[in-house]
Order: sequence, then C-alpha cells, then structure tokens
Amino acid sequence: MRRNALVALSATLGVGLVGCEILEELLTMDALSLLGIIPKADFSRAHAHDFGKVVFAVGAEDDRGFSLAPPVSLLEFRDEQGTLLAVAEEQAIPGSEAGSFALLVDGSSSMLQTDPDRFRVDAAAAVASEIEACSDHWDQALLEFSTSNSDGAMAHSRTLAPLGSPSAQIAEAAQDLDADGMTPLFDAAVELLDDLGEYAAEHEQSLMDLELDGPGMANYGRSLVIISDGADTASRHELSRVIQLATASGIRIHTIGVGPASDAIDEMWREPEAVETLRELALKTGGTYGYVGSTADLPAQAEAIGKAVCGGYTEVVVEYEEPPATGERVAGFVNIVGTPIGLPYTFTAP
Repeated sequence: MRRNALVALSATLGVGLVGCEILEELLTMDALSLLGIIPKADFSRAHAHDFGKVVFAVGAEDDRGFSLAPPVSLLEFRDEQGTLLAVAEEQAIPGSEAGSFALLVDGSSSMLQTDPDRFRVDAAAAVASEIEACSDHWDQALLEFSTSNSDGAMAHSRTLAPLGSPSAQIAEAAQDLDADGMTPLFDAAVELLDDLGEYAAEHEQSLMDLELDGPGMANYGRSLVIISDGADTASRHELSRVIQLATASGIRIHTIGVGPASDAIDEMWREPEAVETLRELALKTGGTYGYVGSTADLPAQAEAIGKAVCGGYTEVVVEYEEPPATGERVAGFVNIVGTPIGLPYTFTAP
C-alpha cells in the first residue's frame, strides 16, 4: 500500500496547515494534472445560471509519488490574457484505498484510424498498475465494447479481464483490444454498470467483515473509466439510462475522449455530439471528462485518473465574466500560487 498517506496528506493541505512554500517543496514541476475540463452547457448563454462557468478537475502529486487533492487556496486559474478568474464553487473529491474499478475501451472500427499505434493498450496497463499500487483492496476489470464484441454474458462488450484481475493480467489482456464494428456505448455501459454495482456491494461488505479501518477504507470507491473516439451509433438505451444507473449505484464515470471525441482538436475533426456525450456522462455522474490531442498522450491521461481515484482530486467551478461565443476556442493556465508549477488548458465553448 504505497499510497497509505494520501488521504491524511490531502486532508492536511485542505485545512490550510501547509503553506505555499512547503507545497512548492512537495510538488515537482509536472505535479499538476488536468483530469478534466467541462464547460457548462450554458457557458456562452448570457443571463443563464451557468453563464461563463467551467468545471475543472485537478490532481497533484508530490516528489515522492504521493497523489493528493490540491487545496483551491493554492490554485489560480487565468485566461489566455493572464486575467485571474473567479472561483465560484469548490469541492475536494477524496481518494479511496478500497473499491471496484472498471476500464471500458472503445473497440469500434474507427479506432483503427484514431489509434493506429494502439496506445490504448499502454493506457490500460498504466491505469491498472496505478490502481493496484494504491492498495490490495481495489478490484479491477478491463472490457471492450463494439457491435462485434460479445462474450456471451455481455451482448455489447466482451470482458478481457474480469473484476478482481491483477494488473499483470490486465496488461496482457489489453493486447487483445480490437477495432471492429459500431459503437454501442450506452448499451455496453448499462450492462457493465449492473454487474459493477452488484460486485462493488459484495466486495465492500467483504472488506467490512474484515473490520478494516482508516479514512481511505471508509470511503469505498466505485469508478468506471470509458475511453471512446465517437458518439453512440448502435444502442437501444439512452444516455439518461446510463446516468440513472451510475447514480443509483454511486459509480463515478470518468470519460477520456480521443480523436473526434476529444475537445483538444480543431473543429474540422471534432465531433460535437461525441464531445457533448462524454462531457454530460461525466458531469452528471460526478466524474471527469478528459481528452488528449494525440493518442500518444492517452497512457499518461489514464495513469493520472488512476492516481486520482486513489489519492483524490479537486473539483473547481471557475467563472468567466465575459465568456467567448459558442464554438470559439478558449485557452488559459492553471498554476500553483506563487510558483512556476502549472499547466495550460484549452476547450471549445458549447
């Protein structure tokens, strides 16, 4: 359990007992990670309640490899001109040392073009390694969805490594990730959420029977990460059903958009429906929507999600006074106050 100190460290930072100077010593130059950026649907709509609001999910890591939720008091958000943006809301999302985790990867034919070098294989191995390193009390699985993938128990996906698999098995199974057929994202998610919810309830009870304690154990985690490059093209279920099931089971859905489903690429290749679907799926289940401009960055993004699931992250609603119009690209920076530690960000105004 190499991350046992995470929850305590995060809590200490959260109550302001560690100042900027100490934090600067703790964090390396690339210690911040942007797990997700979701502009609210009414971001560009004047006089709407969510006018100018964007949800950021920020993780951090110290130079010992410990992940934590950085306190908002030590973060600053600026637009492209360097203007400081107001923080409207904030919430620390705690990490867990126990839980159930599933990675669901798009296996439709479009992935041949989106990810020809198969970086999704490395991403699956990276996130599995992080979850396993968190503690012995996380169970995880790897699945792939498409209309050509079925393992009998699942009609719209196939299980490459079942819940409870070690990271080495998941890394090996990821070599079988394919690219064929259409995209039954919603149907596959509905199937998986049913099983994941039941499994998590039994797993949590088994840990309670062992009388394990500690803040990380008390906060049992339920997480589903979806990697996809497009909108649903073949489901009977609607997006609302996926959200309903996830919410009922307390499962956070983290989505990672690649290719046309990524908000990092220009308008010519970006598929608005795919981006909006992954944004809404994450926002309404308490998860994050992250994206990469190149699939070469996919393993690092997946690894960051794994670290955040264990160590926690900070969710911040930032408000633009004069947000750009719908369709315009928005850029800026998030930094540790008083330090050079920071990252650029960009998104498309909805």
